[in-house]
Amino acid sequence: MIESERTGIDPVTKRVLIALSILAAAIIFSLIIGNLLGLLALFFVSILFAIFLRSLAEFINQRTKLPYVPALILVIIALVAVLALGIWGLSTPLWSQFDQLGDTLPRSFLYLREEISQYEWGEHLFTQLTSFDDLIANRILLIDRVTTIFTNTIGFLVSFLVVAFLGVYLAVNPDLYTDGLLRLIPIHRRERIREVFIAMRKTLQWWLIGRALSMIALGLLVTFGLWIMQVPLAPALGILAALLDFVPHFGPVIATIPAILIALTQSPLKALAVLIFFIIIQQVESFVITPFFQQKTTSLPPGLAIIAQVLLVFLLGPLGLLIASPLAAVLLVAVRMLYVEDVLGDRISNT
Repeated sequence: MIESERTGIDPVTKRVLIALSILAAAIIFSLIIGNLLGLLALFFVSILFAIFLRSLAEFINQRTKLPYVPALILVIIALVAVLALGIWGLSTPLWSQFDQLGDTLPRSFLYLREEISQYEWGEHLFTQLTSFDDLIANRILLIDRVTTIFTNTIGFLVSFLVVAFLGVYLAVNPDLYTDGLLRLIPIHRRERIREVFIAMRKTLQWWLIGRALSMIALGLLVTFGLWIMQVPLAPALGILAALLDFVPHFGPVIATIPAILIALTQSPLKALAVLIFFIIIQQVESFVITPFFQQKTTSLPPGLAIIAQVLLVFLLGPLGLLIASPLAAVLLVAVRMLYVEDVLGDRISNT
């Protein structure tokens, strides 16, 4: 009672203020952690890009005896040239196909809607959805959508530039940053942690190589298969499937949807054939292509990869889906070397 009179706040109000303060602190802490996780994820993508550059530069260095830094500069120039030539060379034929793809998909969706609406359950389903005309009529919502797209585009460009420049700096002199991290480790553990860093780098290196080769193989198979089946826009769909294959398990499934919708505009039977084709391709990719190209990397159980993807999507959104598999692979290496081998003393799995 004396304390209440001194502060001028009754006990109930004081408890409410304390509760609100705790809630506000928790929200601020969550926002800080969320932003920190996003920055760490961006840094991890930069490490992946640096390892990619380093792998190509080391390959040139070993084959031509060209010093590492000039080889790295050559790799960067080559990548920029390939990117520029690709945009210029594909700007007319392939981009026109992607324009057709953008025009065809909405028509395919409308066709699918008309077919499903013939059934009672389909009509009920679509009546629960807001029509596109209603969305257009709502100018406030439209402006909000445009603003969101613009903001996301700017954010993507900034993130792309951060990853590009940071990746180049990390690739130029990786030992500088590795030695800086090792100085934070007790002296008697530095050599072992250095071995862990090297093992992680090799794991990411082989993961990237295997993923790239798998993407190329899958893109060629999809393009050739859809071309044989006379599905329109086969090259664009093949490239889309290759790019989405960077995300294991979920990417190939997402790539199936546009191909089925486009095939559906020709006939339901062709759409069914495309679905069966993609199921076969996904099995070949899972059991033949990926194991063949990634046999030198640390084996990542599919169940663990899916758990990592779901968890990181919840924490980071789409970016988490991209980095889940390589991040899980390097964490698996760290657990094996630092816990299974060093703590438990079990070195049987050390191959």
